[in-house]
Amino acid sequence: MNSYDSFSDDPASSEYADYDPRHYGFAGSPEIMPPSVRLARALSWFFAGLGGALIAVSIITGNPDLGGAIAFGYLSAWLLGGVACAFGMEGRTVQVVGVALAAVSGFLCLGLMAVGPLAGLTGLCLSFAIIVLLCKRESTTWFLRHRAAT
Repeated sequence: MNSYDSFSDDPASSEYADYDPRHYGFAGSPEIMPPSVRLARALSWFFAGLGGALIAVSIITGNPDLGGAIAFGYLSAWLLGGVACAFGMEGRTVQVVGVALAAVSGFLCLGLMAVGPLAGLTGLCLSFAIIVLLCKRESTTWFLRHRAAT
């Protein structure tokens, strides 16, 4: 045993032999947001910003009808951008709402492809990427973590 260890060579003989991390809510849970959740949050914000930018471009070019269609297609993307602000919170609800809003956004972007194929296809790809990232195991572990009561 070196001076930096508090454990002996035989872990069963140490004072922590009966320690079971499953009995403590926060042991083994991540403390830093995993890359998949950070990327899903960034893509959600980009998705919401893209909707606003596309509306601005359509109004500037003199096509307000297209702007209205884009506003309808990207409405749930704006809600998703708001929910992405809560990705740092614990709880499965935030993850489920994020996946549901991304799915609704993808569905609405399918309809938007008839009006503007670029806006619809981009939204569809972003929705799919957000769903995949939020459904990864490390993302689920992040949202199911428990914090110590202070």
